[in-house]
Amino acid sequence: MLSASPQQELAQNFVRHLLSAEAQEYFATRAYAYPMIPGVPPVGGLPRIDELNPPAFDLAKLSNIGPTVDLMREVGVL
Repeated sequence: MLSASPQQELAQNFVRHLLSAEAQEYFATRAYAYPMIPGVPPVGGLPRIDELNPPAFDLAKLSNIGPTVDLMREVGVL
């Protein structure tokens, strides 16, 4: 949510809805998205989100997208 938005309450309600069990079950079963809350099982026998052990990674390292954009332009994606 953008802090400058005049629709803070509406945005918060929307995010709450997206993270509800009903919405997460829909996304998991219809869009095959990974559920983002405990209690909604993933489709296809994948481990639950609380069973994952992702590697430690500094997300700030992903901020420089210039080389990726250059590569995408070079191969004709952009």
